[in-house]
Amino acid sequence: MANVIIAKCEKVSSSVMVFFSGLGGVVLALVFSIFDKDNRIIFNFTSISFEQWLILAMLGGMGIIGYFSMTRSLQLIPPTTVAVLRAMEIILAYIAQAVVMREVPDSLAIMGSSLVMLSVVAFALEELIIGCF
Repeated sequence: MANVIIAKCEKVSSSVMVFFSGLGGVVLALVFSIFDKDNRIIFNFTSISFEQWLILAMLGGMGIIGYFSMTRSLQLIPPTTVAVLRAMEIILAYIAQAVVMREVPDSLAIMGSSLVMLSVVAFALEELIIGCF
């Protein structure tokens, strides 16, 4: 549903949508973090090291880049295509797991990501496949 709504906002800049989406996310995170007594950002701000702040900032930056890319792609191509291509995140996450963490996914995860990859390829070749029948 959100993909379709974003796609319909053709005249709104991607950076404006990312800004208001991020603003809403920050507000929700702050409201719900009050209920977590172990939350160091709200209750023990000084115990967070510089390295942890740097990691949080890099995570936030990567999230902004990812969401901006998604909103821009929703304005350029149909939402269905974007949804199918977003399924590639699963496969990329397994690759990152294997490369960065040096953990090989189990056989069930490999089978599942293979099915996702097959679906993405089939979707890309849909017109060619239909033309054969």
